Amino acid sequence: MEEDIIDQLYFGRIVPWERQVEKPPEIEQCSDQVCEDIECLQKSLDEVGKKVLERFLDNNSEVEQFQVKESFKYGFRLGMQLAAAGLEKSTINMESSNWRGNDMDNTSTYICPRCGQTYYEPPALSREDNQTLICPDCGTREALESIGVDRKEQEEILAIIHQSRRNL
Repeated sequence: MEEDIIDQLYFGRIVPWERQVEKPPEIEQCSDQVCEDIECLQKSLDEVGKKVLERFLDNNSEVEQFQVKESFKYGFRLGMQLAAAGLEKSTINMESSNWRGNDMDNTSTYICPRCGQTYYEPPALSREDNQTLICPDCGTREALESIGVDRKEQEEILAIIHQSRRNL
């Protein structure tokens, strides 16, 4: 049986930042040229110029790392939006000891015991006691909190989920 991708990620069999991307020949040539140009500059500069060049390269590396990280985060969020949109159309079996799908209709309102907000969607089962039914947002917050996602990032993820639902 093939191991699912989440298991592979959990057990460290997928480590995205260790994946080496093969460079096309034209990029390899550019990379070589950059190295040659840096060497040429280092040979032709005085000590002050060399320090400026070193600082420039360090700062450029920091900027590039930031851009790559932010691009990754954007791509991840976009992927989550796509996943949420795909799941929105699927049928989920919502069974718990206190709730059956036919007990909830679109005309009833429910109050979340965790946040006090009114909600109309099927509830989530709280991770705190595995008995209390809470609103979907609190369920998502509890799940994200359990994997160490900070409060600010939780709210950003919820905003993406809400946006994807509005776009359906």
